[in-house]
Amino acid sequence: MSFSIKKMMQQVNKTHRNRMGYIKVYARLFTAILRDMLRNKVNIINASIGFRSLDLSVSGDYEMLLRTMRVLRSYGLNAEKRPAEGAASYYAYWETKYNEDDFDLTVPEEYLDARIFLNFTSTQCERVKVGTRLEEVPVYETRCK
Repeated sequence: MSFSIKKMMQQVNKTHRNRMGYIKVYARLFTAILRDMLRNKVNIINASIGFRSLDLSVSGDYEMLLRTMRVLRSYGLNAEKRPAEGAASYYAYWETKYNEDDFDLTVPEEYLDARIFLNFTSTQCERVKVGTRLEEVPVYETRCK
């Protein structure tokens, strides 16, 4: 095995250990959040572990979005942005910082932030007439000589 391949393999192993360490550190938190969401009848379409986050896809009405946000806030998570009024979808990272002493596993500092990516899609959208518009549009026709 050449030196460069050996070094590359070491880097891959280190990355894998770091990611598994992150999952292990936050497994209790992520499991508790998912249980609370199911208890609150949140319609989870998909849940997966990203590189540094739990990625959630949720769909439903406005009340479903509020329930989802309440669960996340109950665990000390805060969003970087709020949903826009009347929007068909909402996505944001919800984050919190935990003290390194809370965990029995030593991980790199970059993994100490719990992150959840929430992607919400509304199922209650409808087409609504909001007015009329009169536009002047050029009219062309084909003429032969």
